[in-house]
Formats: sequence, C-alpha cells, structure tokens
Amino acid sequence: MFCATSDINGALKVWTFSPDMKTLHSFVFKSGIYSLHWATKIDKLLYVGTGDSKIKIMNISNRKITHELSHPTENLRIISLASNVMCTHLVSSGTDKEQTISEFIVWDCKSRECLQVLEITPLPSPITSTHFNHNGNLLVCGAMDGMIRVYADYQCIMGWQASSTAIHTVKFSVDENTVFATVKTGRCLNGDCIPCLNVSTTSLSQTPHHRTFNTMVETLLLIRKESIC
Repeated sequence: MFCATSDINGALKVWTFSPDMKTLHSFVFKSGIYSLHWATKIDKLLYVGTGDSKIKIMNISNRKITHELSHPTENLRIISLASNVMCTHLVSSGTDKEQTISEFIVWDCKSRECLQVLEITPLPSPITSTHFNHNGNLLVCGAMDGMIRVYADYQCIMGWQASSTAIHTVKFSVDENTVFATVKTGRCLNGDCIPCLNVSTTSLSQTPHHRTFNTMVETLLLIRKESIC
C-alpha cells in the first residue's frame, strides 16, 4: 500500500505505512504540484497535476515518468484529477492563477489522446473536485462557483447551487443516492440557503488535529439527489 503527498513548491513523496510508515521515494519538480491521483487499473501509476498545464504519469516502481498529457492552454494549474474505474479514461481540470480560465478534459491514458473537452454549464467555472461512481457512468463535480454538477457519459445532466463559496471535495455515497461535499465558508449553510434540496450541515470540530486549519471552517453537506425539485 502506498500514500503520496505533495506541495505547491514541487516536492513529491511516496510513503508506505505497512508494517511501518516510511518514505520510499522523494521527487522535486520544477513546477508546483496541485493534484495527485492513483490510477485505478495499475496501482503503481500515479497521476501528478502540475502548474505548467501538465499531467505527469509516474511509475512508482521504477521512479520514472512514463509520459505526459498537456492541456491546450499554457500555464494552467491542474487542480483536479479522477480516473474512470472501468477503463483508461482520466478527467482533469485546469485553471489559471486568477481562476478566470476553466478547462475540463477527458483523456485516454492508453492512447494519450484528448477525447473530449467537457462543457461546464450554465457558466464556466474551474472544477475543483471530481469523483466517478462504481461503474464509471456517472461523474460528480464540485466547482469554484459553489455548484455541484453530475455528468452521465460525459454530458452534464443536472446541477445545483450547493454553496455560495467554492466546493472543496465531492464524493458519491455507497448507494450513490447521496453526494457528500465539503466547502470553505465563514458560516454554516442551512436548507433555506439551497432551495429544493434536503440539506443537513455539520461543521468539523476544532480538535487539536484540526488546529492548523483554524482559519477556515469546513461544512459537510449531505445532499439527497432525489429531493431535487
């Protein structure tokens, strides 16, 4: 079992935690690292999203970059990556430093080709988090504009305003009837803030382990898809 950590200064470390936690490999990239994602088909492949519009595909066993994927716009930060559990498809989201550009792309990592540029409706906004369901048919996405969007076969089929601030992470529940999302906000949301949704909110407690995050409050949203009007 492996764990990977990185920072925006370009440092990447790969860890093992069985039987004891230790650093296996360390790397330094010229560009900052903004996202990491393990390949679902090959557990020793790591996708690394950098600040120069690149997605580097690394083989952890031989410590080599096997190939790169490049967004068409230069100097984008690749802030979100997710691989389809049923095939070699990878989705990536890129934005510029000012967060005025949003690129959302589907790649075939086997052929190393761009398959599709996904449309972000109603208005383009950088996608911050992505998660496939169990068979890869559905893709849920959170964005800077506070919206959560759901794609089926890479076409947007629904979306709703979940927050007035950026979505940090989104995930399907086990039964895939619920979307879990975390947001950064100065106040807790309630049902009245999100019409037509049954929303409950829980603030993360400020335990000693969370004190390094005391400048932000994260709210956990439990959003029932079937409650959409």
